[in-house]
Amino acid sequence: MVRLHITPRALAADARRTCLRGWSETLLASLGVRVVIEGTACRGGTLIVANHVSWLDVPAIAAVVDARFVSKHEVGRWPVAGRIARAFGTLMLNRGRLRELVTVNHAIAAQLAAGNPVALFPEGTTTDGSALLPFRGALLEPAARTRRLVQPVALRYAQAAGADAAAFTGRTTLVASLWRVVCAEGLTLTVHLLPPIEPGGLHRR
Repeated sequence: MVRLHITPRALAADARRTCLRGWSETLLASLGVRVVIEGTACRGGTLIVANHVSWLDVPAIAAVVDARFVSKHEVGRWPVAGRIARAFGTLMLNRGRLRELVTVNHAIAAQLAAGNPVALFPEGTTTDGSALLPFRGALLEPAARTRRLVQPVALRYAQAAGADAAAFTGRTTLVASLWRVVCAEGLTLTVHLLPPIEPGGLHRR
């Protein structure tokens, strides 16, 4: 059983990174999710761009890279996940407000300039993992403007029984999804850390 011993107060950067990585590893192990890492994570201010299948994507990446995450603002209202997200300094974005997008992009650029990785899911929502949705390119602007490396990350779930337990799509509730993951047998998540892209001279699109 995973016990939550954090508060929504902002944690110091070093403490936050250590705590988030440890908590993520413990959570995945407790749920019986085996994580396989392929490739090497870039260091420093890198923008990490991943496909989005499940709420498990966040702890999976956090267990590998000490990144700040960008999330839709609705997550901040979730009973447990929202509390965790706020405690670890997640950048919340209301996609319906252009002014907030500008503010979040400034925050992303500041984190990258300070040498801190930032992770986001440019599809904007979860899928079943069989294909990619069109990317929302606006959040890639900070990397293009500041010429920071972009590291693509491909997340792939597989299960011994062949069922799709990890996908958090449609009207599935967080509780129902959690139960499916707990009941799944042989659930493996492969985190492919792909070669970084140098954005110099490239447009965000």
